[in-house]
Amino acid sequence: MKKVFSLITLFLSTLVAISQNPNGITIAGGNGQGLAANQLTGPEGMFIDNTGNYFIADTYNHRIQKWTPGSTQGITVAGGNGNGSAANQLSYPRRLFIDSIGTIYIADKGNHRIQKWVVGATQGSTVAGGKGEGWTPAQLDNPTSVAVNKRGEIFITDVSSRIQKWNPYATKGVTLPSSNIQLSGLTDIFLDSLENIYISQRNQNRILKQLPNTSEWIVVAGNNGYGRASNQIGAPEGIYVDQVGTIYSTDLGNRIQKWYSGATTGITVAGGNGDGNAPNQLFNPLDVSVDPLGNIFVVDKYNNRVQKFETTNLTASISGSNSIAPGQSSNLVITLTGASPWNVVVNGIAYNNITSSPLIIPVSPAQTTDYTITSVSNSSGNGIVRGTAKVTVTPCPSTKATIDGSTSIYYGESVPITVYLSGTAPWSVTLDGTTYNNITTSPKIINIVPTATKRYTLTSVMDNCGSGKTEGIVEVIVKPNCLPDGSTVAGDNGYGSLPNQLSWATKPFISKDGSLYIVDQGNDRIQKWLPNAKVGLTVA
Repeated sequence: MKKVFSLITLFLSTLVAISQNPNGITIAGGNGQGLAANQLTGPEGMFIDNTGNYFIADTYNHRIQKWTPGSTQGITVAGGNGNGSAANQLSYPRRLFIDSIGTIYIADKGNHRIQKWVVGATQGSTVAGGKGEGWTPAQLDNPTSVAVNKRGEIFITDVSSRIQKWNPYATKGVTLPSSNIQLSGLTDIFLDSLENIYISQRNQNRILKQLPNTSEWIVVAGNNGYGRASNQIGAPEGIYVDQVGTIYSTDLGNRIQKWYSGATTGITVAGGNGDGNAPNQLFNPLDVSVDPLGNIFVVDKYNNRVQKFETTNLTASISGSNSIAPGQSSNLVITLTGASPWNVVVNGIAYNNITSSPLIIPVSPAQTTDYTITSVSNSSGNGIVRGTAKVTVTPCPSTKATIDGSTSIYYGESVPITVYLSGTAPWSVTLDGTTYNNITTSPKIINIVPTATKRYTLTSVMDNCGSGKTEGIVEVIVKPNCLPDGSTVAGDNGYGSLPNQLSWATKPFISKDGSLYIVDQGNDRIQKWLPNAKVGLTVA
């Protein structure tokens, strides 16, 4: 196994690790190239032991450096005596493995050998290769990685496109069979606790897995060509596999990809922001490891440093995709986790001291806009941002209102005027001086009770997009109510001056609206009787 932790702690890491802080912390190197104790030069591999110490293959300084957590400089524990093939020297060490008692196994690439350094030793012993560059069973050809199982069997990849297995004290290795895939471009090897073998194939842009005592390989990540899509790995180098089968891989796209067991796509958990030396950037990452808490460690070769990307439960997710008309508003929903108060930046606008989740942000864009969270932070630092909300502004259809309903009625009856509407609801219309607001369905029925024959027109129609066109005229003819011949329509309550009486009535006149005007000469007045009225009104 390349990096070893207990079953309990590794399983715990899958529960604790919610997401990674996008900004890494330099835990080794980062002080430029050099041989000083606080420097690294072109590091290519690392291993975290059971006590949490970091062992780094300081490749171009030909040494292995041990950094304890929180230290500002490393200690040389192997090599460090210049580039050479002596027992106390290394030549471009590339990868390393540490067993349960602290013994270091080093892929000493330039010397074509595997060196074993016990704790406290000042020189190493050759346990594989060391007989010059070659591809015979006793030789190694620029070994690229090494792993050791619990029986002490050593597994080695080299540039001769093979995996060599060396038993303890053996003088030659055995090439592991591959029955279904021609191996090439092997850059790293990892043995999990079940002794499944994982290898990275740089030139095929994929990760392979072989079950114990089999010869077939299964593609478990990548294999979709070189690229930066989520289903691709670009020239993978270092790999790490946790206890539940989650794969972490370096990617020449300056990112670390995380592939859950059985997944067909990966998730970027570190880097992915172009090459550079900013905290959220990597420059040619060559190895990756994960500690029991789920913190990710990356050997950042061209930046001469090792970066730690810590786990965090601080996240901000955005939702609220919607389609609106011009002038309408829509709500973005920002869901936050972790300790409050939070600070969030959405499309360049900062929202600070947020104390409750979700945060609702109303927006009214003039045109279709994608909204993303630029950053989220709290007192512990920066967190993870997720998602995009797209608010689509749809051009308004033409707004129009047409009325219909010309008819004839008797005085006192109501008539429905139908208003047909097009455009985007809600509408408001003005009919004969009266405005009707918040109309949500078409047609709209407006009931009126005219007192006289009249023509009705719409004077305006509006929706959220503005004013529209009005059409149509409704004419309502009001007819007087007709009674049977001989019916009394006024008076007939005896002689007198009460409103329901008349005295010497004469000269009746009927107006267009059906009102009856009578000269009540005995009472010196003019009485107006509305249709069907029981009493008259004195109008003169």
